[in-house]
Amino acid sequence: RDYRAGAFVEVVRPESAADIDGLPAGVIVTEIEGQAITTAEEAQFALARQARRDRPALVRVRRPDGLTAFYDLASPFVD
Repeated sequence: RDYRAGAFVEVVRPESAADIDGLPAGVIVTEIEGQAITTAEEAQFALARQARRDRPALVRVRRPDGLTAFYDLASPFVD
């Protein structure tokens, strides 16, 4: 897989699911629930799908230092 693509997290809104679950700004989302993410729109769609199912979302990111990290967003609400 090519993880150079992805959705850059520029801002994490206070009190959002990402903020509550510790997802930091400055990372690149590369995968949500095993689905490769190449755009912000894909990330929003995947998170909204999990929210509609009332399920958490496992999010894989590439940190600025190049390492991979995983975040489990318990309430992946997207508005």
